[in-house]
Amino acid sequence: MEAIEHRDGYAVIDALQAWSCDPPDSWYADDLSTESIAIHAWEASVLREVRSTQVSGVAALQFFPMLERRLGGLQAAVNESLECIEQVDPEMHAEIRSHVSLVKLFTGTGIEGLSTPRAFGAIWLKAPEAERAQQWFLEHLVHECSHLHLNAMLIADPLLTNPQEINRSPMRPDPRPMFQILHGTFVLARNCRVHARLAEKFPHLRLEPALEKFREQFRNGLAVLNQYMQPTPMGNILLASLNASLN
Repeated sequence: MEAIEHRDGYAVIDALQAWSCDPPDSWYADDLSTESIAIHAWEASVLREVRSTQVSGVAALQFFPMLERRLGGLQAAVNESLECIEQVDPEMHAEIRSHVSLVKLFTGTGIEGLSTPRAFGAIWLKAPEAERAQQWFLEHLVHECSHLHLNAMLIADPLLTNPQEINRSPMRPDPRPMFQILHGTFVLARNCRVHARLAEKFPHLRLEPALEKFREQFRNGLAVLNQYMQPTPMGNILLASLNASLN
């Protein structure tokens, strides 16, 4: 689509060639799979966008594939995290299984994870150290799946009428547009819910510090939404549900 938009005939042909060598039967799986970034042709535009991102006052992002690193241990940690989530929050587990089919792992600095509606079904996560892999995936599977879920909701309704208005962010030091603040607050609400249940069920995972951080950030984001969000009728319903989750 980018090549067509720029009337770049060579890029169109190159893209078709790449797609033809990346067969559809490799795009889908019954189980959630874990693999490196930069394996499929459809990733190319996402990788270019991430690597070209520049944030004022912040060092350039580093976003590298895993190369020859064995991923069996990390796949096992993903599976264990999913089992834990299923035990405490079957609804979130079902949502992850519905929305996520690929966990794309990378190494580097300046970024922990991302998802995009342009590649719905994949999430990109920084590969954690083995000793904290389960805690990492417990947080970020919920986090990125929640972004995908809200993006799906936004297809049906814009939820707010001032998406580009700039305000303080619950998770970032720099101000962000309101639609990003909505995303961040929505994600935090879900991390609060799931981590509270995980912390109670699995105390040995020591998730309380992360839970307290999520709760503080969620309160900050919700305060911004309550003060500045200009919701649609559906957005009002969502905002009410976020406020109800605070209690």
